[in-house]
Amino acid sequence: MQKVHMFQGPRAEFSPNKVSALVRFDENGPVPLAIKIDGGRIDIGRITYRWVTHRGAYPIYHYSAVLPGGEMAEILFDSEKMQWKISALQKI
Repeated sequence: MQKVHMFQGPRAEFSPNKVSALVRFDENGPVPLAIKIDGGRIDIGRITYRWVTHRGAYPIYHYSAVLPGGEMAEILFDSEKMQWKISALQKI
C-alpha cells in the first residue's frame, strides 16, 4: 500500500483530483473501507460517526473516519453526482 500524506497544519481542506472508495453496503447505505486518492490507497481504521444530509431529494452520506496515520477525515458520498469527497482532515 502506498502511503499518501494529505495533512498540513492543524486542519486542512483537501481537494484531490480523483477520489474513489472501496465500500460495503449495510441497511443505512454505503460504508467506506478504504479510499483511493490520486492513485494512492488509504485503509480506513474505523468510522467513528456517520450522518446523512440532503440536497433536494438526494442523500449525502457523511463519515468521520480515523486513518492509520493518525488523521481524522470527513469523507462524504454525494449520491446525486455519485462522487466521493474528502471535505476535511485533522491530525489527532
